[in-house]
Amino acid sequence: MATLAEPPVRGIGDNQPVDTYGALKAHIDDLDLEARNYLDGEPIATEAQAQAVARILDDARKAVKAADEARKAEKRPHDEAARAVQAKWQPLIGDAELVTVTAKKALAPYLEAQEAAQRAAAAEAAKLAEEAAERARQASEAAKPDDLAGQATVRVLQENAAAAAKSAAKLDKARPQATGGSRATTLRTSYTAEITDPIAFIRWAWEQRKEDVTAFLEDLAATEARTGPRDIPGLIMKPQRKAV
Repeated sequence: MATLAEPPVRGIGDNQPVDTYGALKAHIDDLDLEARNYLDGEPIATEAQAQAVARILDDARKAVKAADEARKAEKRPHDEAARAVQAKWQPLIGDAELVTVTAKKALAPYLEAQEAAQRAAAAEAAKLAEEAAERARQASEAAKPDDLAGQATVRVLQENAAAAAKSAAKLDKARPQATGGSRATTLRTSYTAEITDPIAFIRWAWEQRKEDVTAFLEDLAATEARTGPRDIPGLIMKPQRKAV
């Protein structure tokens, strides 16, 4: 590690040039170059080195603050313009979104009723298809191989049974929808979860989602550690020392 008898005093100055970014970049580039002379992986061994690094640290803090303030100042007009655009369009979008939400709520009961009727129709069609298939099976067993009329009847019954099965399958796959524009509105099923037994759920999560549980517990442990050392079952709080 290099030594420094009298570290140079750095400062951006009160009168910044118009090119704030250029001035700050040149300043931070110089700071980085100087810091490399001291932050080279070798431990600090002397008071002079410690003072030099402390002065570099102070200068870096000031540079961070100055650069961040310049960033905010440059960004401010864009933020104000973005807020103006949001203020102009968001109420209009909000009105349209309110219409969509309300319309969906109004359509949901109708679509649910349609779905119930469709399920009933599909169940009835499946029952009729089963009955048709049974009639065809019985006719096939009863018809003699050399009975042309009987064989013709079997073929008709089999064709009817196949058509009934196809119709039942189509009804089973059909979903109700409301059409009135370029996009149809349909029902979508989603689920919410209510924890009724936290301990049982934790056991399941530990067995099935161990990585997710571990990540959650690590975040929780870090939160608890920020309040200071204390005894918590399953945790060891280790002190960490760092310069501030």
